[in-house]
Amino acid sequence: WTVPTAVDNSGKQPKMTVTPAGIKPPHKFPITTGLPTVVKYTFTDDSGLESSCSFEVNVKDTENPKLTEHCVNHKVETNDETVRVNWTEPVFADNSKEQVRVNCDKDNGQRFYWGTSWVTCTARDASGNHAECRFSVTISPTTCPHQDPPINGALSCDRWLLGRFCTVQCDERFDFYTKPAELYVCGSTGRWNTAPDGEETKWPDCSLKRIPGYSKGIEFQYYVGDCEDEETQLQIKQNFIGHFSNTVFGRVGGCLGNVKCSVDNVAMFCGETDENILVDRVPGIDGGLGGPSVRSCSKLPEFDNGIFEVSSADSTTGSVVCNDGYRVLGNPVLRCDMAGYW
Repeated sequence: WTVPTAVDNSGKQPKMTVTPAGIKPPHKFPITTGLPTVVKYTFTDDSGLESSCSFEVNVKDTENPKLTEHCVNHKVETNDETVRVNWTEPVFADNSKEQVRVNCDKDNGQRFYWGTSWVTCTARDASGNHAECRFSVTISPTTCPHQDPPINGALSCDRWLLGRFCTVQCDERFDFYTKPAELYVCGSTGRWNTAPDGEETKWPDCSLKRIPGYSKGIEFQYYVGDCEDEETQLQIKQNFIGHFSNTVFGRVGGCLGNVKCSVDNVAMFCGETDENILVDRVPGIDGGLGGPSVRSCSKLPEFDNGIFEVSSADSTTGSVVCNDGYRVLGNPVLRCDMAGYW
C-alpha cells in the first residue's frame, strides 16, 4: 500500500506515527480469524494538533487443508464374518499453521462385514475450507490354496462375491481326466469345497481326447475356440453365469436380484495348452464316465547318468537303470498315477 502523507499550515512536516508500531509496506499479514488488522497513521504538528487515517486488512483464507499421511487402504482376512478394524487417523496440514478438525464417517475400531466399505475423513480449518481422505476397508474370508487353471481348459470365478465360487471348463476338443465338480467353493476357513458336496476339491486337467457321448463334464463345462480369444472368453463367462445363477448360491442372492451378477464381473484364467499330455481312451474299455482304467504318462522322466525303462505291459510301471559306475539313491521304481504323472 502507499503510505499516506500530511501537510500543516505551519509549513513544517508533521510527525508521523503508525500502529501496529513499525509496520510498513510490504508486510505479510496473518490469516484473519477474528477482527481484521487496523493500520492507523497519526500526524502531529508542533502545537500538538493531530490528524489520523486508518484502514483495515482482512486476509481471507481460501486454501484447503492438505493431506500429509495415513490415508491408506486396509485389507483383512478372517475366518469370522465380522472383525474390528483400527486405523491411524489421517493427518492434514493447513496454511494457517493451526490444527484442523478431522471427522470420519465411520468409527475407528468398529466392526466391518465381509466385503469392501469406504471410509471418508473430512478436515476443516477455521475458515471453513475442507479436504477429504477416502480409503477402503476390505474384509475377506481366508484365502484358499492357489490352484492353476486346468491344462487345455479355463478357470472362471466370480468377482462380486469375493471370488469364492469357481468352475472349470475344457476346450471342446478335450475332456477332463476325472469327473469335475459342478462348482468349487472356497469356504471361510480357507478350504476348498464342492457343490454338490463330496467331490474331489482339486479340479482335473483336460488331459483326454474328448469322445462325443462319453464326456466327463456337463454341457456348460465345454467351450468352443481359443481360450485367449475375446469371443471365446465371453462364452466361458456366459457359461459360468448361466450355471451359477441356477445353483442354490445363485438363487439366494448370489445372482437373483443382484445386478453385479454379470459377465463383466467374472474373472477368467486360461490354462496352458499341452497336447502332449493327452491320454487316449476307448469307450467300453476305459470305463466311460467312470474314468480310464488304462493309464499312460506322457513324458518319461530324464535322469543324469542313467535311463528310465518301462517295465510293465500296460506302461504304468518303470525303473531307473544307472550307467556303469553309478547307483540309484532311493527307490528306482516309478509308477504312473491316475493323473498321468510319474
